Amino acid sequence: MKRLSALAALAPIAIAVGCSGSTTPTRGGDTTCSDFIKANDSRRHQIVKEFLTESGEATPSAGELGNKINSVLHFCYSVADHDVSKIRDAQALEAPPTKTLDQKAVERGVLRVLTDSYDIQNVSDVTCPADEPVTTGHTFTCSVVVNGSSKTVTIKVIDDEGTYEVSKPQ
Repeated sequence: MKRLSALAALAPIAIAVGCSGSTTPTRGGDTTCSDFIKANDSRRHQIVKEFLTESGEATPSAGELGNKINSVLHFCYSVADHDVSKIRDAQALEAPPTKTLDQKAVERGVLRVLTDSYDIQNVSDVTCPADEPVTTGHTFTCSVVVNGSSKTVTIKVIDDEGTYEVSKPQ
């Protein structure tokens, strides 16, 4: 396995709701837990996106949005007064943002390790999954094309700083 530090590739994901400091009510954030629970999945996505946009937050990825919706549902079902509590109140229960590897940086890193460290030529089409967590011991695979043949490499995160190992193509 070859190691590559991905400090610059880390992309902490901000999924906290209501961090803008604004006291201006928002339509999404003012949605009651009762209304949020009754809403279908599409409407829940719309409510959370609307609130994040109005709060000045970046539009989250689909995975981040799903996590946010689950967090709000957990809050609404376990803590909140359904008819009074607003979804913006769920921010107090937010877990700290999860560090993830930057997909494009990992793809570039895999290409570099394969060509420079393993001395493999004709490597192309490196594709790695998005939003892989920076958790020691976490593994995932990326696909690559070597000399026209599809292969996979295993990526293993070896520390909480984002350093990872790249296996030889299989």
